[in-house]
Amino acid sequence: METNLSRRGFLTGAAAAGALAAMGLAGCAPQQAAGGTKTADTGAASSWRDKPEMPTDIADTLEADIVVVGAGNGGVVAAATAAQNGAKVIVLEKAGEVMAAREAVGAINSKLEPDHPVDVPELLNHAAQTQSGDANMLLYKTWAEKSGEMIEWYKETLEPKGMLFPFEWHCPDDPHAYYPAMCYNPCIGEYNPDGPNYNSYAHVAVLADVFTQDLGGEILFNTPAKMLVQDESGKVTGVIAESSDKGTIQVNAAKGVIICTGGYAANTEMLNDLCETATKWCGLTSATTEEGDGIRMALWAGAELEPGGGAMVWNRAILPDGFEFSDDRTGGDIFLPGSQPFLHVNVNGERFMNEDQCYPMSYAQGAQQPRHFSWIVWDGNYWEDIAQFDTCGCSRLYPAPSG
Repeated sequence: METNLSRRGFLTGAAAAGALAAMGLAGCAPQQAAGGTKTADTGAASSWRDKPEMPTDIADTLEADIVVVGAGNGGVVAAATAAQNGAKVIVLEKAGEVMAAREAVGAINSKLEPDHPVDVPELLNHAAQTQSGDANMLLYKTWAEKSGEMIEWYKETLEPKGMLFPFEWHCPDDPHAYYPAMCYNPCIGEYNPDGPNYNSYAHVAVLADVFTQDLGGEILFNTPAKMLVQDESGKVTGVIAESSDKGTIQVNAAKGVIICTGGYAANTEMLNDLCETATKWCGLTSATTEEGDGIRMALWAGAELEPGGGAMVWNRAILPDGFEFSDDRTGGDIFLPGSQPFLHVNVNGERFMNEDQCYPMSYAQGAQQPRHFSWIVWDGNYWEDIAQFDTCGCSRLYPAPSG
């Protein structure tokens, strides 16, 4: 097969194919990044690293015990927990609403599911192996030991508001498969174990209502945090933010600031610098507000940025004929069968992977092939094959046994 074979030419053969794009690789090697920007390991500063001047035109000053930056999965939980413990809490959120949650919450060894114990050392060893040792195991251990308590707290806090916390357990019938039981699916009303549950994205929004209505907390929307305030010793004592109606404000924190702003997938400069391949071979992204605000503010205040980069990746972007990778990753289309383990070949027609992989592994291997994408191939039995694949979660296309 020639490397210049067009999509139309391929489709006229005995099989149909879809081209899949890339979104990111974990653990990027230090090298010259796109656009002349250098990575952290070179020691050269990029503009996103440059600390701006501290604003002096403060229009208003607010006082709180705890300031939380970011009203998402982490920030709302932190705010509600602090408020339950008697703190006056103000949350700063750059968007106009609470960030949407995913339906699945990972937690192990909770009292809610005593029949599915997970051995923590075995899980930690599995994580270290699958990540080739490139993982913060102290952080992973903290999650493994505390997540059960967290989901119990979530249920206790939100059950009075009508939230359910059903547990999902779908283990392959394979003695070689390691499948720890850890998935809770908070939802409102009735739960369909086979999905989809369109009412299962509400737990952060409901928790935000508990925080503001029941616990007296305050969320300032359309108020992006810009800089951390520090005293003479360097201790963080507050946050400078831009209010949509007041202008520049300062929110003082008597007991501390918690940063929960997420990653930097919507910041091309940071991607080029810290995780080059995530931007270099990317065909599609859904990142919106994740511009690395908290990371930059922490660095300016003296924090250390751990080396290495990472990205959550789906292998579903369609590449049309003539596609060229660029920093513009907003105009692509999603191709759901891309997550099915059909035959994968590169532009030379060579099979290069075991297709039974999770999303980022499938993507990463395709990104390393000539021209950095792959074709997927199926035949007239594709629907029977999809039924046999029996994929789960958001890659499921064939109806569950219940319909």
